[in-house]
Amino acid sequence: MTGTASVSDAGSTANAQAQLRQRIREIMADSTIAANEKPRLIQRLMTPGGTENRRPATDSSGGNSEGTGPLQNDETVPGAATAELTPTYNNGGNLGCEHYERGAKMWAACCRRWYTCRICHDEDQQTHTLDRHTVRFMMCMHCQSIQVPAQHCADPACGQKLSKYYCDACHLWNSNPDAQIFHCDGCGICRMGAKEDFQHCAKCRCCISSDYWDQHRCREDTLSGDCPICGEFMFTSQLEMVFMSCGHPIHKDCLQRYMDTSFQCPICRKSLGDLSSLFRELDRLMAEQVMPPEYRDTLSEIFCNDCEKRSTTSYHFMYHKCHLCESYSTKVLRTFKQAQPTETAAAAPSNSDQGEQEEDDQ
Repeated sequence: MTGTASVSDAGSTANAQAQLRQRIREIMADSTIAANEKPRLIQRLMTPGGTENRRPATDSSGGNSEGTGPLQNDETVPGAATAELTPTYNNGGNLGCEHYERGAKMWAACCRRWYTCRICHDEDQQTHTLDRHTVRFMMCMHCQSIQVPAQHCADPACGQKLSKYYCDACHLWNSNPDAQIFHCDGCGICRMGAKEDFQHCAKCRCCISSDYWDQHRCREDTLSGDCPICGEFMFTSQLEMVFMSCGHPIHKDCLQRYMDTSFQCPICRKSLGDLSSLFRELDRLMAEQVMPPEYRDTLSEIFCNDCEKRSTTSYHFMYHKCHLCESYSTKVLRTFKQAQPTETAAAAPSNSDQGEQEEDDQ
C-alpha cells in the first residue's frame, strides 16, 4: 500500500508540475497582460493557494527610501518568535544571510514565518516559492521593530539604513559591495549587472547584454523555459546566463561544462558558434579512419542542423559531413547501398533483346 501511494503521489506531483509549467508559458505568451505584470502572476502561481488575480503594478526604483504605503484595514501586523527576532549574519560577519548582505528580514505570509531573504525561504520550504511582490512587512534586525518594507528603519530611535540597494517593487535589499543590481520594468524584476550594460527586448521579454544586442536572435519569451542542462527556470534564475549562437539561452557555467562533451546546442543541435577549426580536425580524423571495403558503396542521407538542408554523403561509423556548408552538425536520416551501374545494366534487357523476344512470341 505504501508503495502504491508513493507512485500515485509522484504521478500527481509530476502532473501538477506539468500543468504549472504550461500555465506559466500561457501567461508569458498572453499579449493582453502587461510585461511587468507577468512575473507577478507567475510568482503567485508558484505560491500555495496562489491565484492569478491581477493587481495594479507597483512603482519601483533602486535605492528608494519610501515604504510600500500605509497598512490596509484587513492587514494584521505579524508577530515574531524569540528565535526569529535573532539577527542573522553572512559569512563575513555582517547582517544578512549567505545570499545577501542586508539589515532586514521579510515576512512570508504563505508560511507565517520570517526569513532573511526569499531564497532562504525557498530553500527551507522547497514545495513553493515566495512571491516577492506581495511582501508587506519587514523586521529591522537592528532594533527588531516590525514595519512596512523600506530602505531605512522607520523607528525614530533607530533609523538605520538597511541596505545599499533597495527595490520597492521586488522588496530586494542588498548591501553586497561587489553586487550591481538594477530593476527592469519590462521584466518586472531586478537583474544582476549594471543597467547601462543591458537592453530590454520586448519580443524576447528579457534583458540582453548590450555587447550581444546586435547579434542576438529574437525569440518569443526566450526565457520562459528551463536551462537545458540543469533544468532551472531561466526567467527568475540568478545565475549568469548567455545566449548560444542559435539564440537559445543557457547558464554560462552549464555551457562551459557541456562544451567538454559536445559541440551542438542541446536544444536545436546547431553548432555552438564558429567551429571551423574543429571541423578541419575532424576532416583529418575522418581521412585516417578508412571504412572497410564492404561499406565503401554505402551512402547516408543526412540533415544538416546548421544549413537546414538535406544531402547525401558517404556512410561512416563516426561522423557525417555536410558538403553544402562543411559542417559536421548533422543527423543521419537513412542509410542505403549505392546502385552499381554494371549490375543494373546486366539485369535490364536491352532494346535488341526485347525486339528478338517479341519476334519469337509472334
